[in-house]
Amino acid sequence: MSDLIVFTVGTRNPDGHYAEFMTSPDEKAVDDYVDIMQGTVNKEWEIVKHEKHYQCVSTTPQIITRK
Repeated sequence: MSDLIVFTVGTRNPDGHYAEFMTSPDEKAVDDYVDIMQGTVNKEWEIVKHEKHYQCVSTTPQIITRK
């Protein structure tokens, strides 16, 4: 079983509010979006990129009863 790595990008305004705009397992796609954001986001706002690592530790089956 392998880990899942997902990249996200968003903005944080001076008040600290964060809004996420894109999520992708393809880092280049997120980096390309960051390039677009560089020219469109207010200069006082921060552009924030995250690299998120997910790992399945265990699974619990759930039985779904049919109607």
